[in-house]
Amino acid sequence: MKTEYTLKVYPKGLGRSVYRLIEICGRESLDTLAKSILNSYRFNSSQNYEYEHNKECFGKEKARFLSIYEIDLNIPLILIVGINQEWKFVIRKQKLRLIDEYVEPHIIKARGDLFPFVFDRESGTF
Repeated sequence: MKTEYTLKVYPKGLGRSVYRLIEICGRESLDTLAKSILNSYRFNSSQNYEYEHNKECFGKEKARFLSIYEIDLNIPLILIVGINQEWKFVIRKQKLRLIDEYVEPHIIKARGDLFPFVFDRESGTF
């Protein structure tokens, strides 16, 4: 039996209007989770990012070796994306279930889009 997580991922401050529900196996790395999130919000999957969890920050290198099992998802996990414009995505565990076979990470629900909220540097507005 394998553990599958349903995670709600949303940009900080936009949790009701823009979010994704992602199903992912617990053995997947945090790097795989980051790529799934980035792709679902139409970011380049090679985008720089780091995670923040329980007041500890770690980047891509550590994320490649940490599985979702190794993180206490009762505490929100934050994915910080970008250099010029920083986005913070909150990751919360919705549910956990046992499954028989491995399933690729996938989006089960998507609501809203980030592009209406993209910050315009010239005008200083969203």
